[in-house]
Amino acid sequence: DFVKEVKMGHNVRLNVEVENTKDNNLPSTMALIGIPAGLSVQAWQLKEMQEKGLFAFYELKDNYLILYYREMEGGEKKTLSFDLKTEVPGTYSAPANTAYLYYADEYKYWEEGKEIRIMP
Repeated sequence: DFVKEVKMGHNVRLNVEVENTKDNNLPSTMALIGIPAGLSVQAWQLKEMQEKGLFAFYELKDNYLILYYREMEGGEKKTLSFDLKTEVPGTYSAPANTAYLYYADEYKYWEEGKEIRIMP
């Protein structure tokens, strides 16, 4: 589970699961993972995960970590863990997480964003 309260300068673990609940393969799947303000994603970790083929591409935009998959097989589940560094004290809520197909964004799966309190 995501830590609710942590001191500034420490890392917290964010576990993410993206699943194709259909029986058929899905092309061009995207997952937008909300990152609470006050936390930073570790670029070295993202690059390492991409090189290992855990996702095809990624980008950071507007408090989202966006993961792109070329294809997800029917019933396939991707489980990833990210280390986020606490940077700025305060209480923050991440934007909602969502997953959908790149060419069919009218069909989205939503999940509430995480909350955290960073203490000085």
